[in-house]
Amino acid sequence: MTSYDRHYESGGFGYDKDRERHRAWLRENYVQRFGLRPGQRLLDVGCGDGFWSGLFAEEGLTVAGFDISAGGIDVAASRYPSAEFRTADVEAPFPFEGPFDVVFIRNLSHFLRADLPVHGVLTNAMSVLGSQGLLLISQFSRRTRVTEGHTTHHPVSRYVAAVEEVADVHTVHVVADHVLIGAAARHQAP
Repeated sequence: MTSYDRHYESGGFGYDKDRERHRAWLRENYVQRFGLRPGQRLLDVGCGDGFWSGLFAEEGLTVAGFDISAGGIDVAASRYPSAEFRTADVEAPFPFEGPFDVVFIRNLSHFLRADLPVHGVLTNAMSVLGSQGLLLISQFSRRTRVTEGHTTHHPVSRYVAAVEEVADVHTVHVVADHVLIGAAARHQAP
């Protein structure tokens, strides 16, 4: 059993305690801001215990999610039976076939490491994103480029540059301590 498995089995991050506030935040900052619609197919990358997957499903999206933590996936599958969950590593080929309308990556630990090792994850994300789809990244950061323990808070420009290596960034919002990045598949010029 990993530390993440124990974490999720003991209650996870406690988002459920403030579910309505998180639901309102999701509606305003993901659904409305990025124009998400019921019926769209969304993949939640690094979904943990499925909390955000469950909220997206409640908004009418068709949701699949995966995480490296088998314990987190067990919790997700039991709490949110309308979504499909699998155990997998974000650095390996994703366990679901595309195309997805939205590939959602929220607070993935790779984005908090000093060396920002996200190229492989983002390449995998783009491989399942539909040609008209949205790569939606939501990352907590104080944007100070300061490392605190195992966490590095990168400036917005560093996150955008990492995403631009594999996709066309079209939207960047900073909401409190969250950087929201919307990107699309890179299209070849005719």
